[in-house]
Amino acid sequence: LQPDNIGLKLRLGEVYLATYEASAARDIFKSLTELYPTSDRAWASLGLLEARLHNFERALDALGHALTENPMLPAVQLANGELLLLDGDFEAALASFEAAQKLMPNDPQLDARHGQALLAAGRHAEALTHLRTAVEGGFDAAEVQRSLALALALNEMYSESRRVLGATEKDPNGDYDVIAGYLDLQRGQYPEAEATFKSVADARSSDPASVNLLAASIYPQARFEEAVILLLLSHELDPSLETVDTNLKKARAARAAEILAEYALPVKALPK
Repeated sequence: LQPDNIGLKLRLGEVYLATYEASAARDIFKSLTELYPTSDRAWASLGLLEARLHNFERALDALGHALTENPMLPAVQLANGELLLLDGDFEAALASFEAAQKLMPNDPQLDARHGQALLAAGRHAEALTHLRTAVEGGFDAAEVQRSLALALALNEMYSESRRVLGATEKDPNGDYDVIAGYLDLQRGQYPEAEATFKSVADARSSDPASVNLLAASIYPQARFEEAVILLLLSHELDPSLETVDTNLKKARAARAAEILAEYALPVKALPK
């Protein structure tokens, strides 16, 4: 049980938030977690505020405390999952979203985030279902539409993917370009895909997936040596990526065959 005055103090913190005094609100919520360390409401309020302030590590810590005390908090499960998704912990994010879905099964925002986590985890068919539901339910921000376009492309629904993507604007992170390049790649428009992926790889030079995509657009143009160089770079950036390792072996084999063909001596038939 929680003392009655915790509710008054939580409301005071909310008043500070409403008047844009985030620092004062944070002080109140933090003091409540110290006074009432088992209060799910205090931890939840602190965690949600830290998330709004982009203090993601602190937010995850506070939200984790709230869920330890009471896992039946759908808004907290959603916020926790969103932060875990941003942090790249897709499996943990999925666990939060799945818990939240049981508590609020018809929430479009939750469907969107759940779909994005499934997409990141490679579960493309399931992701598509959730992302469609989110957009149809009205949670259709541009970044959600781009996720839907990607899910459609990965499920080989290229025409619909291009239509959805075309209805959104480009983004500074280059996600639009990645999807557009992937669609060009699937249509066999390799020079167009290469031009797109070159700009993406230049902007994300430390991202092995972007370098791999550039190599994937060069390989079908029979430029095997360039593909090998790019895939070696991608492999150095992250040696654990199986797709890059497989592509590198394929490109090396193609380049080796090319070299053999270059140095092969013409063989004449022996006279009878």
